[in-house]
Amino acid sequence: MTRWKYGNYEFGVNPNGMETSTELVGDNVRTLSGATISQPSFLKDSHSVTSVFYQPRSRAIAQAVVQNSSAVCFDNGQLYVLNRVNDRIDVYSSNLSNRVSSVSLSNLQNKNYVNLDVVSNRFWLVSSVNSSTDSITQLDFNGNIVSSGTISKTMECSGVRYFNGYLWLLRTNGNIEKIRTNDFAKVSIVVLPYELYYSGLSSDSNFLIVGNRDSYNKLYHVDTKTGKIINQIYFDKMNPVYDVTYDGKYFYTINQNNVLQKIDGNTVECDLHLFQYEIENYAFVNMITDMGVSMKVMVSNMSIKRRLEFEHMYEVSMTITKVDRG
Repeated sequence: MTRWKYGNYEFGVNPNGMETSTELVGDNVRTLSGATISQPSFLKDSHSVTSVFYQPRSRAIAQAVVQNSSAVCFDNGQLYVLNRVNDRIDVYSSNLSNRVSSVSLSNLQNKNYVNLDVVSNRFWLVSSVNSSTDSITQLDFNGNIVSSGTISKTMECSGVRYFNGYLWLLRTNGNIEKIRTNDFAKVSIVVLPYELYYSGLSSDSNFLIVGNRDSYNKLYHVDTKTGKIINQIYFDKMNPVYDVTYDGKYFYTINQNNVLQKIDGNTVECDLHLFQYEIENYAFVNMITDMGVSMKVMVSNMSIKRRLEFEHMYEVSMTITKVDRG
């Protein structure tokens, strides 16, 4: 089914209501003698659109126990689990059914592993050196060291993610450090609200994904441009999050008891954030209706209301004004 598009944003469901009004702007003014004074006149088209954004409540759709780990990451259809006891990285199928293979970490001198990420054909491994220093090691898929370095710390590292060309290190106090990969220098820091025990770091194509192991047991989407939490995901039976990874559709979290959960998560506020970002950053965009009609428009008014008693249902209304009128 063809859906509405506003700029780059495609409505998940076509708007359930639309009103159109046409207004004549300008008039013909005359002098006392009756001569017409020319004044431009044009038709102003406005469209009022109402739509409902809804996704079902988050839930765990699978669960399994893995060995000796509280760090997990996803890449190329497989899950990689840091096995601290056996000094290796275990590879599992994405359905959590069986261990496929393992990668030895015998080449590393520092065995005090903290967290793991994998991207393409490289592992990024963070280990604790002492109370003030962490080491970062890049390894290939055979366990050979590609590069390594150290970085200062004030709090323990509880997550690592390679994202948009940088390494991002999560500290337990909510500081997320942006690290260059060539010299391991800190570029900037994203500071999340304090008094939560943040643990676990991943990303989707737009945002970092952060977990916590407090009594809240939530996942957060973090906008690195603003440093703000823009979405949260939770449900009644979510385990405390020690690490999190994302496969493009599902979230995988692991807790201190090595229990791995596969989660179908709600991201409706994240969708609305992207929609608002589109409106705020582009003065005029092309809107295409489900009938294929394209017009250059701007949004002059927008409201977002949560439906009463529905945690993840939002009614979105906006007034769209056609630009190329006349």
